[in-house]
Amino acid sequence: MPWRFLQVLCLKSIAKPGIYRRKAVKKYWWAVDGGVLLKKVIAAGIVVVILACLAPALFGGEGPDAGQETIKPVRVMKVSADITPVVLEYTGIVAPGDVRQMSFKSSGRIAGIYVEEGQWVKKGDMLAALDTKELLHAKEDTVQELKSALNALEFCQSECQRMEALYREGAVSFRDLEKARLDRDLQQAAGIRAEVNMKNIQSRIEDAVLAAEMDAFVTDVSAKEGEMAAAGYPVVIIRSGDLVVNAGLSEVDAIKVKPGTPVRVKVGDREVFGQADFIDPVPDEATRTYNAKVVLRECPFNIGAVVKLEILLGEEEGIWIPVTSVMVDGEDYIYIVENDRVVRKRVDISGSRSSRVRVSGLNPGDILVIEGHKNLKDGDRVSVNW
Repeated sequence: MPWRFLQVLCLKSIAKPGIYRRKAVKKYWWAVDGGVLLKKVIAAGIVVVILACLAPALFGGEGPDAGQETIKPVRVMKVSADITPVVLEYTGIVAPGDVRQMSFKSSGRIAGIYVEEGQWVKKGDMLAALDTKELLHAKEDTVQELKSALNALEFCQSECQRMEALYREGAVSFRDLEKARLDRDLQQAAGIRAEVNMKNIQSRIEDAVLAAEMDAFVTDVSAKEGEMAAAGYPVVIIRSGDLVVNAGLSEVDAIKVKPGTPVRVKVGDREVFGQADFIDPVPDEATRTYNAKVVLRECPFNIGAVVKLEILLGEEEGIWIPVTSVMVDGEDYIYIVENDRVVRKRVDISGSRSSRVRVSGLNPGDILVIEGHKNLKDGDRVSVNW
């Protein structure tokens, strides 16, 4: 704006030199020097304000909070070593106990079915039987065949002994002796075949009766009297009265669990006890877990129910702290209180259960910060609340 004003001043001074020149000079002085003066006043005010703010730091002055350290409130607990149960927690599914498909080892016509679905049977009870008339006739024939073979063998052995004596006396030739020995060996083989046939037929007769292999419920009868039953085809399906829970264990835990290990099974407020019965030595291809079967003697749960398992491995002494008191910053660490100040300590977690973890790196009697620790740093002064 000053340059524009000078241009106007020059034009007016050329047109009317006199009064216009004097007035223009006065206006230019106020426009230029007055503006500079105002700027200097504003700048001086800013400097004064800044110096007022920095005065305590520049000249050693103290503010109202200078020299006072912030004390942070925390909640604490005293650490102690406790003897606690060693528990593995898993989820499992209730399934039928030992299920067996009862079938005949040889084919035949079913002579009778002696059970029905839902019936309770004891070990050794007859479930079904095949018609054995033909087998009994065959057995009689084989018995006669075996007797004949044994009688013939006895005669051949006696004849062989007689020929050996005559051969030593020179009364018969070696060829006659060899023929007697051959007859004896052939008859001995015939007796062995008859004996094998006898045992085979007897086994088939015994297998014609289907008996329960354990105390169990009959869950299905898939054949009827008079029908032909193929060898190996299920005729009656039974399951034990026990129910089991199947759970997939990790490789590390599968090594710890042995047959007979007690297990607590829970659903809500209901719980029963069972024991580990079998741990599969081969992992499942899909889940890479090892199936553990837990037998339940008494089970208030339905088949297919999802249950919580607590596998009880024993007891051990250790320090357990709330998992919420542990923080992570490249390592697991906690804060303890010493002389009203917090000290950061590293801990190693070696187990967990519910909301607590077992740690090493602490000593019984340490004062552990369990609340208010998220805004702390090593060395902070604190006020404790138990």
